[in-house]
Amino acid sequence: MNDNLKKSDILVIGGGPSGMMAAYQAKLTFPEKRVIIVERNSEVGTKLMLSGNGRCNVSVRVSNEALIQAANGHGKFLYSTLQQFNPETLIHFFESHGCPLKEEDHHRLFPQSDRAADIRKVLLDCLDEAGVLLETGVCIEHLDAEQRIAYSSKTAYHFNHLIVATGGRSFPQTGSDGLGYQLLASVGLTVTELWPVESPLVSQHPLIQSKVLQGIALKDVELRVLGQKKTVLKHDLLFTHFGLSGPVALQASFSVQQALRIQKSVPIQLDFLPEVAEEELQYYLIHHTLDQLAKMYRLPKRLLAVLSAEPGNWGDRLKRFRMEVSDVRGFNTAFVTAGGVALNQIDPKTMKAKQFPWLSVCGEALDLNSWTGGYNLTMAFSSGYSAGVHCLAE
Repeated sequence: MNDNLKKSDILVIGGGPSGMMAAYQAKLTFPEKRVIIVERNSEVGTKLMLSGNGRCNVSVRVSNEALIQAANGHGKFLYSTLQQFNPETLIHFFESHGCPLKEEDHHRLFPQSDRAADIRKVLLDCLDEAGVLLETGVCIEHLDAEQRIAYSSKTAYHFNHLIVATGGRSFPQTGSDGLGYQLLASVGLTVTELWPVESPLVSQHPLIQSKVLQGIALKDVELRVLGQKKTVLKHDLLFTHFGLSGPVALQASFSVQQALRIQKSVPIQLDFLPEVAEEELQYYLIHHTLDQLAKMYRLPKRLLAVLSAEPGNWGDRLKRFRMEVSDVRGFNTAFVTAGGVALNQIDPKTMKAKQFPWLSVCGEALDLNSWTGGYNLTMAFSSGYSAGVHCLAE
């Protein structure tokens, strides 16, 4: 095994957004050091290429405070890293490297080209120009903390500093199967319980089970998670054969998961016209047909036809439509993993493990998650930046 030992000053495990940013910033900050990224897939950025349906929703133009509030209870950890690298910094980074971004609804940022490949190309070009070494098809299976050696089945890597950016367990077909958590736990870090979030919602409601709503897509629906801890969100919604998908359902999945830990199902309430007062809606219905209502408020006629048979008045049907959520989809379809390395073990400024100064952790490997729509990617880039800049600093 030692015949194949490769030496690096800084070894980065994982070639996703946080790993590539960490490696690039480490090389810029410590140019005389040898930096190597090892990635288990045949190419880097596999999951990045799926973001935004192949368009790459690379970030979101919101304040640091908005990012902190969206981080599902762990946002305070982000204060320091967002001071170093935030949406405005990220915009400048990509645009200064020839990849201009554009802003769409809900402040989402995409490359103007609508090509995720252009985001990945910027990162690859930066790694190449800086002199970062990239080795793909390498799966690290064991860490020797005492000797500071990372072992794959064929090669071993000696390192002075290790940055783990292995992602979570969501979309395991992209290589994020949870192995990184096992590596980190093996050296003594605590990994909290893992569960899928930013995941579609499953419902046994008769209209869902009958599939009469399947395929209906709506803009800017308000979804309320009812119960002990109320959550109110507004974004696009898609009815599926199993329940609800689209950004607002994905964002609600964290609160739904928390509630499902103590109860069998979770009541939610949908407002299909959150910008329309109920008095206005009732007045309009007195003087107009359902077809006119559909045209006026840009609602699908099929939705109105189905809801017309539901009990209650049109206020109940359109602004207080209730159903029970019985589950969320699993890791295979979740966009994000909740849980990871416990944040009290990590320095929020440097991403170094407090107990092990030779080790940094960034990205989704941390117990840190947020919404789809650019929030999670921003946190990945930001934590990767901090991990790289501070990896060898005292």
